[in-house]
Amino acid sequence: MVNGTRLKIRHAFLKYASKHPAPTRVTIADIAEEAKISIQAIYRKHYSSVEEIIEDIHSSVASDVELILAKHNPDTTHPLTVISEALLPAAYKHRDTLRVMNKTYIAPSWNRFVEECFETWFSPYLEPHLKPVAVSKEFMIDVILKQIRIFVACWLSEKVPQPPEVFEETFMKLLSNSICDILECKVNKGF
Repeated sequence: MVNGTRLKIRHAFLKYASKHPAPTRVTIADIAEEAKISIQAIYRKHYSSVEEIIEDIHSSVASDVELILAKHNPDTTHPLTVISEALLPAAYKHRDTLRVMNKTYIAPSWNRFVEECFETWFSPYLEPHLKPVAVSKEFMIDVILKQIRIFVACWLSEKVPQPPEVFEETFMKLLSNSICDILECKVNKGF
C-alpha cells in the first residue's frame, strides 16, 4: 500500500504542476489536497518535503535508463542506436512525467539533473565516435547531449507525441541535419 500511495502522491504532484506550471511555491499541503490524502499521512509515511518527491521522480526515471544502459556495451553499440532503439521507448513510457517536468517550472533542478545523468551515461558511448573538431571533446559531448535532450523534450511535450517507433525516424533526421541544413543557409556565404 505504501508504494501505491507514493505513486498517488507523485501523480498528484505532476497534476498540480500541470495546473500551476509556474508556481512561486509548492507545499506538501498543495499536493495532499490534490492527492486527497492528509498532510500528516504524507509526512509520516512517505515524504518529508516536496524536494523528496522530486528526487523520487528523478530516481524513478533514472533507474529505468540505468537498467537499459546496463544491457548495452559502449564499445560495441553506437550511441544513437541505444538512444533510438532503447531510450526513446523508455522515455515514451514516462511521457506524462517528462512532459510535466519539461514544460513547467515546478522542479527547476530537472534540466540540470537530466544533463548530469546524460553526461555520466553517454560519455562512454560518444567518446569513441567523436570526430576531431575545432572545440574540445567535452564541449562537443555537452552540445550533443543538450541537443538530444531538447529533441526528446520537444517530442514528449507534444499534446499527443508520436509513438517511439514512428518518432525514431524523425529523431534520426533531426540529428543528421545541421541548423544550416534546416534553414537553407550557407556558412561560407554568411546569412
